[in-house]
Amino acid sequence: MNSPEILGVTPPRPTPGATQTGFTLLEILVAVAILGVAMVSLLGLQARNLRLIAQTQDLTTAAMLASEKVALLKAGGFPELGVTEGLFDQGEDGDDRDFAPADRFRWKTDVEATIVPTLRRVVVSVGLIDDEDDLVRFRFVATPEGVQ
Repeated sequence: MNSPEILGVTPPRPTPGATQTGFTLLEILVAVAILGVAMVSLLGLQARNLRLIAQTQDLTTAAMLASEKVALLKAGGFPELGVTEGLFDQGEDGDDRDFAPADRFRWKTDVEATIVPTLRRVVVSVGLIDDEDDLVRFRFVATPEGVQ
């Protein structure tokens, strides 16, 4: 009942050759290309984040295992001179470890004499089995029991 023609107003009709509103194919292609570049960039950042998370987890695990090794050395008394190496695939008593990520790590202890006979310089390093570089290296000085 309230149509424009009844009120005496006629709506404009499109004339031939008049411009149509909407998007052209070129505009759509440019928008899709921009979205494509943005998505590739975001996927690259996501892959980088996943690598960083894995490296951080390895570093945290290596620090925990090195701390365990240092505690065992300190609890064992005055350490013997020399270099020892091993893998974290088994516990100290030869039983399999319950901590599965430790299977990927190796350890090395280097005990050296100092100019003071009651002190020994100890370096505990932990790294991945398939990598020669150490992830964590702890240095401390050990004393025999009873010496303060």
